[in-house]
Amino acid sequence: MRFSISMRIQSITNYNTAFKGYSRTVYKPGKELIEANVLHKNNTSMFREDLNIKSFLKFITKKFENVDKVHFFDYACSNGSEAYSLLLGMNAYYDKNEITKFLPIQARDYDQEVINTALKKELEISDSERYGMDEDVFQVFKKNFNKLDLYKNDYIVSDELFSQVNFAVSDITKDYVNLPKENVILCIRNCWPYFSKEDQLYLPEKLCNHFDKNAVI
Repeated sequence: MRFSISMRIQSITNYNTAFKGYSRTVYKPGKELIEANVLHKNNTSMFREDLNIKSFLKFITKKFENVDKVHFFDYACSNGSEAYSLLLGMNAYYDKNEITKFLPIQARDYDQEVINTALKKELEISDSERYGMDEDVFQVFKKNFNKLDLYKNDYIVSDELFSQVNFAVSDITKDYVNLPKENVILCIRNCWPYFSKEDQLYLPEKLCNHFDKNAVI
C-alpha cells in the first residue's frame, strides 16, 4: 500500500537566468561552445526566488513532526548553495532539537567537478544574495560564513554548518532505487531540462512507485 507521497513539479521554462551566484556551463565533449551543445549548467545562488524556504521548512516540520528520523536529499546540488540556504533557514527558524532529525542533508550532483568545489567549503556570495536574507537568517549566516578576503565576496563555511551536509556524486535517474523508501524529502530542482526525454517523461512515475509512504518529492 502506497500513501502520503507529495510531489510538486515546477515549470522547466526560464532556466537560463543570469545568476548572481555560482555559474558554470559544461558542453558536450569535443563540440562547439554553443547553446545547442550544452550538456548541463551549474547555475545556482543562495536563497533563490523560486523556492520560499521559510514556507517549505514550515511544511516539512509539520508533515514530519511525529517522525524520529527523516532522510533529506538535495539532488542537483551544484556547489551547495541550495543546501546551505536550507540549513541557514533551519538554524534560523527552529531550535536544534527540531532540526536534528533532518540532518545531515544529503547533497548530490552527478558532476564530480562541482562536488569537488562544494567539498572545499568555499563559496563566492554576492551582495544581492546576502540582501535576500532576512534578519534571522543573516545572523546565522554571519556566524557560519567567514570572509577569506576583506575586499572580495569569498567565504569559507564553518565546520559546524559543513557537518550538517554530506556532499557526494550521484545521478538521480539511476540511483533513486537505492534511496530509503519512507520518511524521505527529495529535492530535484533546476535540472529537468538536462534529463533525457525518457527521464523527463518517466522519472516522476518511477519515483512515486519507489517510495512506500511519507515522502515529499
